[in-house]
Amino acid sequence: MKIIYRLSGFLILCFCACDVVEKKDLELITEPKQEKVAKIDSVELLDSVPHVKIGVQVWMSNNVSTTTFSDGREIKKVKSIKDWNKYNERKMPCCYVMKNGDVLYNGYVLLDSVSVCPKGYRLPIADDYLMLAAYLGGREKFTEKVMTKLAKYDWSVEDWNEAEQSLYSRKVVSNNQSGFGANKGGYLFNGDLAEGACSFFWVNTPTDSTNTELKALYIGNCQSDMEQGIGNFVLENGFSIRCIRK
Repeated sequence: MKIIYRLSGFLILCFCACDVVEKKDLELITEPKQEKVAKIDSVELLDSVPHVKIGVQVWMSNNVSTTTFSDGREIKKVKSIKDWNKYNERKMPCCYVMKNGDVLYNGYVLLDSVSVCPKGYRLPIADDYLMLAAYLGGREKFTEKVMTKLAKYDWSVEDWNEAEQSLYSRKVVSNNQSGFGANKGGYLFNGDLAEGACSFFWVNTPTDSTNTELKALYIGNCQSDMEQGIGNFVLENGFSIRCIRK
């Protein structure tokens, strides 16, 4: 009888222990599933933004077009160059929506403590664009070959004919091989508006400690006295913005 009692007791303890383990296992299985769903939601949010992967970088495949900062604050939308100049005089952020739908921002938009980029993205710095150029075969230089891989429009350049000692016009044909899709948006430069011209993109890298200039990337040929690539520009200009994934 004692042996049977002990055996029965062992079986009872075994069943109780198994019951406890099963409940713990269920809790452990449930928790990771919830975390996994949250991660999927986060990825879906990122993927909802049109983007393109170029090398190890992920870029938005469209220009920023918002008229608010990510905290919901309005970016003043001006309708005239006169108003644009007024906001620049006050060193206040503003934007200008062109007829083709592209939005130009002054440099004060980038200096704001809150970004215009969607969640999961940030403003690119010069090193981001240099890495992009290097991946596209430019060795951190924006050669003509690199530019044609970034743009989806053609442009003309003037070259020097040594034999004839004269300038001649040559067409540069783009292929947008990278998928970056730079378009003929436009720009506001020194108070002059050019719609449907070449591409200017703000770069979130100050040129010095005075915060009066930022770098910008220039693609195409709409200013004969400017070279393509990254240059220094005052904040009062109006350029497009592209964001890069964090």
